[in-house]
Amino acid sequence: MILYTGIVAWIISFDTYYALEDKEDDLKININSTAIMWGENAIKYARILHLFFYASLILIAILNKFSYIFLLVIILLLIVFIYQRKLINESKFLDAFKINNLVGIIVVLGFVIEITLLK
Repeated sequence: MILYTGIVAWIISFDTYYALEDKEDDLKININSTAIMWGENAIKYARILHLFFYASLILIAILNKFSYIFLLVIILLLIVFIYQRKLINESKFLDAFKINNLVGIIVVLGFVIEITLLK
């Protein structure tokens, strides 16, 4: 349930970044998105959800007694988060959205390494 909740938060987060890219078009055709619903707070809420996802990964790692190698996964994710923040600050929302492919790959590889190679 922890992973599920974290992934839902992550999905809402990166979907918000995507929605920010075409917010003006959505307003014209009356589509409601989190970018519109949250208004000026959209970026802040998306970042909070993203960090919640990372916190859920840390909690899973603690509960399952993952090795310190998983800490490298978290560090890599935080580096990507900082880069993503830079993209968002430059209003490159589509690029910020696309970087989530890398986030997913890092997380999956981290779990694979922990579950198959280190246990």
